[in-house]
Amino acid sequence: MKFDPKDLYKEDRRSKERRRNDDIWVKFIKLSSVTVWFLTMFMLIFIDISSPQEESFFTELLSIRPRESWDIKNLTIAFYIAIASLFYSITVLMVNLKRLKRKSDRISISNMFIMFVSIGVIIFYMTKTLI
Repeated sequence: MKFDPKDLYKEDRRSKERRRNDDIWVKFIKLSSVTVWFLTMFMLIFIDISSPQEESFFTELLSIRPRESWDIKNLTIAFYIAIASLFYSITVLMVNLKRLKRKSDRISISNMFIMFVSIGVIIFYMTKTLI
């Protein structure tokens, strides 16, 4: 048997990429991006509903006095959605960091962005309710 230096550079079986399709964790990470965007959409809708109302043509016409303060009930719902979204994003980020094995694996920027938005909404809620 003759020694060939090219044998030293051959890929061994462990470093060879054997996965053909996305596994369940990669699919979970992709699906979670859609899920957190839906949560964020609902969170922003509740924040918009709870914001003070502006005076418009119809409030003048119907002699209705618009609400001048934040609706705490709807803002609290947005706060709870923000907490759920934050914990969900942290969980997905931990799975994502554990799953970085292939060259093509990337950290989900969408989940990180939603994590920071959720922290912002939580701080916003704290400032509106504690002051």
